Amino acid sequence: MSGGHRRLVVVGDADAAREAVAALDPARVAWIATRADARRHLGSTLDAAVLDQRAGLDPELLGMVQGMPRGGGGLVWIRSTGPRGPMDDRADRQLLPLATPGALSPPPERPFAWTTDQRSALETIGAALAGPPSRTALLADRGRGKSSVLGQLASGARDVVVTSPEEGQAAEILRRADVAWVPLTELLERPSPALVLVDEAAGFPVGALRALLARHPQAHIVLASTVQGYEGSGRGFLLRFLAQAGEVRRVELAEPVRWSAGDPLEAAVGRVLAWDARPAPHTDGPVSLRVATAGELAGDERQLSEVFGLLVHAHYRTTPTDLRTLLTPDPDVVCHVAETPGGVVGVGLVSREGALSPEQCAALAAGAERIRGHALADTLICHAGHPEAGELRIARSVRLAVHPDRRREGLAARIVAHEHEVHADAELFGTLFGATADVIRLRRRLGYALVRVGVARGGRSGEVSVAMALGRTERASVLVERLRAELARDWPVLRELLEGDGALTDPEVLAAIEADLPEPAPFGEEEARTIVRGWLDGPRTFEAAAPSLRWLRTRGLLRIEALDDRSRALVEGRLTRSLPWRSLLDHVDGGGVPAVMRAMKAAVREAL
Repeated sequence: MSGGHRRLVVVGDADAAREAVAALDPARVAWIATRADARRHLGSTLDAAVLDQRAGLDPELLGMVQGMPRGGGGLVWIRSTGPRGPMDDRADRQLLPLATPGALSPPPERPFAWTTDQRSALETIGAALAGPPSRTALLADRGRGKSSVLGQLASGARDVVVTSPEEGQAAEILRRADVAWVPLTELLERPSPALVLVDEAAGFPVGALRALLARHPQAHIVLASTVQGYEGSGRGFLLRFLAQAGEVRRVELAEPVRWSAGDPLEAAVGRVLAWDARPAPHTDGPVSLRVATAGELAGDERQLSEVFGLLVHAHYRTTPTDLRTLLTPDPDVVCHVAETPGGVVGVGLVSREGALSPEQCAALAAGAERIRGHALADTLICHAGHPEAGELRIARSVRLAVHPDRRREGLAARIVAHEHEVHADAELFGTLFGATADVIRLRRRLGYALVRVGVARGGRSGEVSVAMALGRTERASVLVERLRAELARDWPVLRELLEGDGALTDPEVLAAIEADLPEPAPFGEEEARTIVRGWLDGPRTFEAAAPSLRWLRTRGLLRIEALDDRSRALVEGRLTRSLPWRSLLDHVDGGGVPAVMRAMKAAVREAL
């Protein structure tokens, strides 16, 4: 094995893992069991990472952690010894042949040297910075040294600001240059610097990045992002943001820095997570539709690659967890495929939800319980405030993707019709997605109605989430019409909050949302107070309660004039002026946005 490659050590418990890293500097070893652990170390260069997967393989965590150890170091995998699923078996097949016995040794210190890719990137971006305001995307897989490039750019520039989703992610830049790190929300309110460096740009909402470019048209902006395979929003950064960002120069780094080229660990993890999955190269011929089982996909790597490659290409939300979902037998998750003799040309994933007891629905609505695997039911119960929605038999469209060579043929409509046929017992068909005008319009053509707009943006899409639904029974249809009327009633306030947060500024999306709103539902005092209590004591958000709070205030039932100055300013700032939460931090004594939200609840309780 090359001295610049990494080792894999497989152990069965924590004691064995400690023995495997005993010779290493503890400060350069990370113990990682959760995604939160991994996020704290993203961008770090370690001698070893200990990946504790005794509870079963988390493929997304594996993808995050594999890039942390440097050449000569290694990954210590505490492997699950309990019940094994298809993803565990897939990892075993690819990773176990790489495993070597014995403890890890301290990696040799390698003198720093710029790679050819890095030198070329510095020259290209440097030339752009010498001209008129420019936009550059610096894209790389993990371990290619993009943060070092940003640090070098920062050290040679004047009037430069650095931002990233978390300050620790910019540590390499800040180590190389004496520059300021500024949260993106604050940067959106500042005068323009000469240069803005954005590290881990894919971690930001797409809308926030668009707002950054619009806010600083006279600045040079460099957006760096890890886009390996399809890890979460990294793929979204490519598909959603860069495709619509106008003239953006792309600079890519391919040569690894942390380890030598041809590293077997990186290659094996890539096979586990299907990093090379691509849509089918040949798509001619008639299309047939059917259901593909998890067992079938697990046993046919070509078909799996085409199905998953299509999802990766078409959807910014696709992650390694979705691969595990495809491979794991589950009667409530159904994969619909459209295929030709040449390969898969369309995919629809459906999740069967709902059919919950009235007691469970009431507990969810009160915030006394939480539920997984019922995303649409949970949204309608907890956020829209309709417990009865959870009793319905629901078929939720999780993904809908069509091959780029077969679009505009009505194939999406055929896939959805196939879903409706296969799940004919469903009372409610629905879907949740990041608000884009084309998808809203497509779903409307297929008979779906917009029933909810969420003010909180999706973590991966970075876009405002919307729910659309189609009722197939009388009680489901009545619910859909009620939800539409409530959305029409609440929309003016929701729109103000979204625009105040900078979350929804696309006129096409706004027009698509407003294109088919019905007559607004009326407000009543009892209903308004019930909605507010759902926020004060239950799982509803402030934004879901804001229209009711506004209505109560106009009728003198929310007496904010009786509050002290700080509390009154807080309520007026968010409720009346639609200011972002972060801009209200001066009204609390530390604790960040969560403290502001708690103070808001206390102030409203008093005002009621």
